[in-house]
Formats: sequence, C-alpha cells, structure tokens
Amino acid sequence: MRTAIVAVDLGGTHVSAGLVQAGGAAATVAGVQRLPLGAEPSAEDILGTLVRAIGPLPAEALVAVAVPGPFDYAAGIALYTGVGKFEPLHGVDLGAELAGRLGISRERIGFCNDADACGLGEALAGAGAGLRRVLCLTLGTGVGSAYLEDGRALDDDPRVPAGGDAHVLLIDGAPLEDSVSRRALRREYERRTGRLLDVREIAEQARRGDEAAALTLARSIDALGRALAPWIASFDPEAIVVGGSIARSWDLLAPLLGAAFPGREVRPALLGDDAPLLGAAAHAVDARRRSSAPLA
Repeated sequence: MRTAIVAVDLGGTHVSAGLVQAGGAAATVAGVQRLPLGAEPSAEDILGTLVRAIGPLPAEALVAVAVPGPFDYAAGIALYTGVGKFEPLHGVDLGAELAGRLGISRERIGFCNDADACGLGEALAGAGAGLRRVLCLTLGTGVGSAYLEDGRALDDDPRVPAGGDAHVLLIDGAPLEDSVSRRALRREYERRTGRLLDVREIAEQARRGDEAAALTLARSIDALGRALAPWIASFDPEAIVVGGSIARSWDLLAPLLGAAFPGREVRPALLGDDAPLLGAAAHAVDARRRSSAPLA
C-alpha cells in the first residue's frame, strides 16, 4: 500500500474515518475520527459529517468509503428508499459531492458495501486471517454478511445468496431481519413479557436467569442458523466470524451459535469499528490493481 488511504465508514449512528497504514494482516488504522449522526439528518448533515470526519487529506491520498446499500458502488450514487435516515441521500452523487467538498479528483474516491468491508477487514487482519474462505456476519440493526474467498467478497456466485446478502433471505415466510435484528429482539421480548428493553438489557436479564430473555435470544439465533444453512453448506466456510452490537454478548451467543451452525467453527470478530475501515482500504487497493491504475 504505497499511497495513503483514508478509510470511511458511514454507519447508522455515526461516521468513522481513519488513515490506514500498511496492508493485509499488518494493516493498522491511525487517527480515527468518530462523529455522531443525528436521528433524522438531512443530506447536508450527512455530507457535512462525512467531510468533517475525513478532515484534511494527505497529499495524493485515496478515500475509501464503506456505505450500506442500496447503492451504486461503481457510480457512487445513493439509491436509498425505505431505509429511514439515509433516504435524504437518494439520487445524490456521493462521489461528486465528496470530491467537490474535499477539493480532490473524483477518481481518488471509491465505494464499497459496508458489510463486505467489515468482513474483508476481519478476513485480512482479524478473526478470519489466514483462512481462504470465511463467512463474516454482523448482527446489529440488521444482518450484514460477507462471503470472503481469497481476500474478495463474493456477490455473484451460485454458492452465496443474491448479492452475498443474508438480509434478503426469508425464514418462516418473513424477512430474516424480522427475527434477527435489534428491533426483532426488542419486539420479541416485549411480546413475551410486556416490557420493552434494549438488547444489552435483554442479555443482562438472560444472565440473571430470565427465561423469556434466554428464549428471545435462542429464537433469534435459531432463525439465523436455519436461514443460512443451505448457503453455509454450499459455500463451506472454514470459519464463521460474528460481530456487531448483538455479538457483544458473546458469552450468551457462543453456545447458541454453536447449535445453530453445527460442525462449524464460530469465532467472535476481533477488530470492532476498525474492521470496515481496514476492509474499505483493502477493497480500494484491490480495485486499483484490477483496473491497472497506479497506486502512487
């Protein structure tokens, strides 16, 4: 990695950016800025937060941005409809907007899917390092997934779901995220108890012996295992790496994940918020190499 890369992660509650140094398993992130996003930001709020998080760029630096879909990653245009807070960006040419505001050429900015970036970071420098095929799952606001083989995310392969996306899967006739997500866990626990708690509180209740909390978590992870079972069989990952806010309760999730994915090695993600930054940078380098464009 000869050129400096400023990697950016546009998340549901924040924007993170940092300078990625070195590459592969030795990659590190320095000078991370993490800025909050309001509950109902305007397009200008989001763009302004992105630019502030990126800050002054090193000379000739590339900007690698991880963003959720739906998004035209090649063109850099947001396609958000029905996704809440990002809808103000629908139709916005994010690449052109960032280039203009940062004062750099559009060619220095690249985009990739946030779940792919998170998985790629873990596969290269985290819990999946050294493995050829890894399935990385991010459990939080929804279900993010990345099927990594030889350092690249697969999105058009008969062994993986359409787009490599677990969230498009159905289970029991409903979208998977109706069973596996922050809102799903909160709703299920409220249905069982009449109390509306957040995921961290539900986990704490489970540790205290609350049967409703334990069943809420078990039902969610069981749905995850059943939805992914045929794709795990076809992709045959050497390990399944699980991260995201829900996975922070690893003491509770580990045995549930083991039961949901029998015969598979399940590992906790190691890199936290650095994973999508490292993955976005690696994706940018790979894209430049494949296009035969010089890195410096």
